[in-house]
Amino acid sequence: MNQRYRAVCIGAEASPQIFEELQDNKSLKSYNIAMHDHVGTVELNLSTDILSSSIFDANTHAVHGTTEVPCMDLESFADHAGVEKIDMLKIDIEGAEIPMLAACSDDFLQQIPQITIEFHDFCGITPASQVEDCIARMKTLGFDVIRFSRVGHQDTLLVNRTLVSVSKVEFLYAKYIYRNIKGALRVLRKFTKGDKWAEDYS
Repeated sequence: MNQRYRAVCIGAEASPQIFEELQDNKSLKSYNIAMHDHVGTVELNLSTDILSSSIFDANTHAVHGTTEVPCMDLESFADHAGVEKIDMLKIDIEGAEIPMLAACSDDFLQQIPQITIEFHDFCGITPASQVEDCIARMKTLGFDVIRFSRVGHQDTLLVNRTLVSVSKVEFLYAKYIYRNIKGALRVLRKFTKGDKWAEDYS
């Protein structure tokens, strides 16, 4: 994002280990903070899979310990990081996306043009009904939804078309044609490359 669009990229990372590695990335201003629904602290379950540590117990990977980390709701984090305007919000926070979004005011969310989010209904962390309720709320706020994953909502794009100049035809093309083309290419890449399918994938 930084290289392609010269974007100012700001991130919140709960895992102290990943946060330490992020310090080498000069294009990203990162904070060792867990995103949640309040300002305070939270206990983070450290997973054997470095990318799967979560504040929730339900996880597909073994937990080998816990650590206490500071946490913030999204609006407080934006103030803390000096963010006046969010052009694109990317959320992958191992189940905390539901309480985090629930704590956001309608006015705050309606100022964001697009959100890409990994919901965790596909792995047992988040009940499907909670994801459906969250998506229903986002639709009432003016967001159109494209689900790119075949199972659950692990790859979901929310587009606020009142802020993004995308026509209905373009949106329908993305939702029903582009989505399926990308999905077919991803399946083919997995079949031909095996575990290395995600390398340099875009």
